[in-house]
Order: sequence, then structure tokens, then C-alpha cells
Amino acid sequence: MVALPADFDFFDLFDIGGLYVSDNPTATPERGLPQHHPVPINYYLKSAHNFYYPSPLEKHIHSSKVYGLPSPLKLKRSDNMGKKFQQMTASHQSFIKQQKLFFAATATADSRINLSPKGIDTLRIINENRVLWLNLTGSANETAAHLLEDERMTLMFCSFEGSPLILRLYGQAKTIHPWEAEWEPLVSQFPPLPGTRQIIDMQVDLVHSSCGMGVPFFDYAGERDQLLNWAEKKGEQGILDYQLEKNSLSLDNKPTGIAPPSK
Repeated sequence: MVALPADFDFFDLFDIGGLYVSDNPTATPERGLPQHHPVPINYYLKSAHNFYYPSPLEKHIHSSKVYGLPSPLKLKRSDNMGKKFQQMTASHQSFIKQQKLFFAATATADSRINLSPKGIDTLRIINENRVLWLNLTGSANETAAHLLEDERMTLMFCSFEGSPLILRLYGQAKTIHPWEAEWEPLVSQFPPLPGTRQIIDMQVDLVHSSCGMGVPFFDYAGERDQLLNWAEKKGEQGILDYQLEKNSLSLDNKPTGIAPPSK
């Protein structure tokens, strides 16, 4: 059990950190930290005067064990609470690579706003300001249609396990098709997947982190295989035919550019 100094405020904590204490109102510095109603805390405390200072935990927790956590505890400050960055930091990139799911949002000035969940092994970080994602064939092709008119795109990543975090990438993107010169060197970044349709190449100009405390926990149980099995059964020509029939226009009847140029 860890005793905290008298100025420790259990009700003025914010952000995250990976260390869990109690929100039980009977908790006092003299009684230590009872193991009830765990809530995440950051390594900062918010004072009554609305300024921030290092948590006493940084000074008072050294080699003690807190609820079975390993000793000693090495604490580091979190940058997750409403911060802006001009590029992805190493910690951002590590977080993104751990996620099994992300969301892509696009729109034009007069279209519906599209928001798509993306899974499977389809995302690559090229550098601090560039990401690629492999767009597989599906029933709609909204992203490609929107990017022809408006290059803005947002990618969002959420933590569904461990410490909470939401990370958004903002920037401009373009669609690359298999017949374009850029295709071959970029598609080699990904495993060969049936139904591959396009590569979305995004230049990131803003990274924004937020707390993610309202996102529930979910356990990852594995990837669905229906989409890849469906594309495999259709075969290469079947997929091309499907794309021309189903993917040529958006929901707002905007062209998607899916058809190869006429020779």
C-alpha cells in the first residue's frame, strides 16, 4: 500500500497513465489506497488554482508494489490529453501499429460524410507525416469518390484495451490504382490480399490526441475471413467486373475513378 502526501486530491485527477487508484471517498492519505472502483490517473494533478504540477506519485512511488504492479514503477508523463502535433511521434507510431481497427472519414462540399472502419493488415506508416492504407474491394467506394473532389481525410485510432487514447491523423490524401506507375513500389509494402482495389496515400499535417476515457473495453478475438474468402472465390476477373458494376459511383452518384483509362 502506498501512502500519499496530505495535498493529494483524489477528485481532481485527469488524463491517463496506466496506474490505477480508487475513487472511493473514504480513501485518505493516512489509509492509503483501498482497492475499490479503479479509475485511471495521469502523472499530473490538477490543483485548485487550475494550474498543473508533477504528481506526488512521481516522488513517493519508487520500489513499492501497488496492487500487484511490478516494482519499481517507472512513471512517464502522458501527452494524450488534447495535444496537437505536426507529425507522428515514435509513441504515436507504436500505438497505431498495435491497433487492429481504424476509421477513415472523407466528404466533399455537397456529399454525405463517409466514415469507414478498416481492419486486416492494411495500414503502413511510411514516415512521420505519411501513411498508406490498402483499400480492399467492398460494396461501396466512397473514399475514392470524395478524394477526387476534396483531398481532406481523417484517420482515427482508438485504444480498446489498456490505457485509453484516441489518436486522429488529419491531412490530404490521393487514390492510387493498379494501373498507375506508383502502384508497384507501394503495394509491395503489403501482403498479397485478394480483392485489393486501391492504395490511399495520405500526407499528415496534424496529429491530435485525446483522452479516450469514454471508449469501452473490447477484447480482440481475431480477423473475420469472409471478405477475403469472397474475393478469392470471385477471382481476379470477377472482382474487376464487380468493381465496374458496384464501385463506379458513390452514394451521391459521384464518379470514383475505378475504371482504368481507355487505351
